[in-house]
Amino acid sequence: MSTPLTSEWRPDQELQGQWHQLWQLLLRETGCENTASEAVQEAYLKWFSKPDRDRVENPGGYLFRAAQNIARNVARRNRHEQRACSQVLWQSSERDDCGPERVCVDQQQLLDVLRAIADLPPRCREVFVLYRFKSLSQAQIAEQLGISRNMVERHVMRAMRSCRAVMDTDA
Repeated sequence: MSTPLTSEWRPDQELQGQWHQLWQLLLRETGCENTASEAVQEAYLKWFSKPDRDRVENPGGYLFRAAQNIARNVARRNRHEQRACSQVLWQSSERDDCGPERVCVDQQQLLDVLRAIADLPPRCREVFVLYRFKSLSQAQIAEQLGISRNMVERHVMRAMRSCRAVMDTDA
């Protein structure tokens, strides 16, 4: 069924009704509700902030493709972060020596990581704590702090680099 192109028809209204359908598609693709929600939200934000969106021939197609690309990027970023965290956990768990000396070294390494987090700029530290310790999504952090999702991502990456640097020097 085609929608008549009258002065009353607005593609934005039609797209707003596709939120759940798009979310379900991305949930099937990513297997993660948070990733699907973040991707849909960012795709809609991208669409509604696009100044020339009235020239897009297929708004639904544009929105779906943008959301799929965003979901893939979010999933890739999440996998990268999980690998980095898993590597740290694996390195600490592969040690056979659990004697007092090993415990002391591990405690020192933990203190060094906590010090690295404390030394981050205030906003970067706040974002990192919300993301890693409070388990908020990047979209939730961006909304709560009134900053862009890209800025949240930059803060998280900077904090991760700082923690990794400490772990690498202690190894």
